[in-house]
Amino acid sequence: MADLGKSFQHERNSLKVYGSPGNQYGDTMVGGEDVKKINQMLQDAFTAGQAGVGEALVQVGTHKGRNIFEQKAADQIRISLDDDGSAYVKLIIRQLDPGLGLLALAGGFKDQGETDQQAADREEMEEASGETGTLVSSHQIDRRPVAGDVRVWGGPDRADGVKNGDVIAMSTTAMVPVVRNAHLCDVQAGDDATNAGWVKLSALTDANVFGIKGHAEMLEQAAGLAGLAGQLQQSFSSLLQARNKDILVGTPEQRQAADRLIQSSHQPPSHKQTAQKPRLKK
Repeated sequence: MADLGKSFQHERNSLKVYGSPGNQYGDTMVGGEDVKKINQMLQDAFTAGQAGVGEALVQVGTHKGRNIFEQKAADQIRISLDDDGSAYVKLIIRQLDPGLGLLALAGGFKDQGETDQQAADREEMEEASGETGTLVSSHQIDRRPVAGDVRVWGGPDRADGVKNGDVIAMSTTAMVPVVRNAHLCDVQAGDDATNAGWVKLSALTDANVFGIKGHAEMLEQAAGLAGLAGQLQQSFSSLLQARNKDILVGTPEQRQAADRLIQSSHQPPSHKQTAQKPRLKK
């Protein structure tokens, strides 16, 4: 058996895939030219008005004899402002591929019937629950498709029509609430997260501590929308621009760096509240 977190390349029914041993259903991630073609199919379907119009799941065609579905996701990029103007972002460490052991936004599959906002709020509560803070502004980011996040469904046939062996390609809407002083309170990790916390924007120096390149890109975009781009280190943007892998299988060093960033969020500055508000419950 492959070591946890290590990928392997192989052919399965002529589709280039690599293993994701951290996934509970045994999903495999699609790679190579196949992922490029499938991503283009999603883009074409969206342009034609056939996908990305609010449904949680849409079949957009077939590729190499497999049904291709667009699966809509919702992410929450909650940014908290300190009284001194410093900005913090709520992040998790993923316990599943893609991006096992690395930083990620709280988010996941949208349930049928949910709005993007409802899905983002639910995913945040499931993976990184805590105080939401006082709203200052809100923004939205749409990404169709999410580059690289294309997987072969390895679980049982689903009631929504996805069968074992079908291909699911992700698209997402990220909600960006900018709030005040939510980072003064703890975050409780759950669901797909092994840990969660508030990370200071200025502490993010390396985009390669994010397992999914799109998450780092959306964070950079969110900082810009919130007028906080200047708080991200130049090295973060430079390494993000130079990064050529959509999905990373993290090295031990990258996972340790991600863990240190989250651990630092559990050591609040001395000016933070000593009597914290109670956490929200799931």
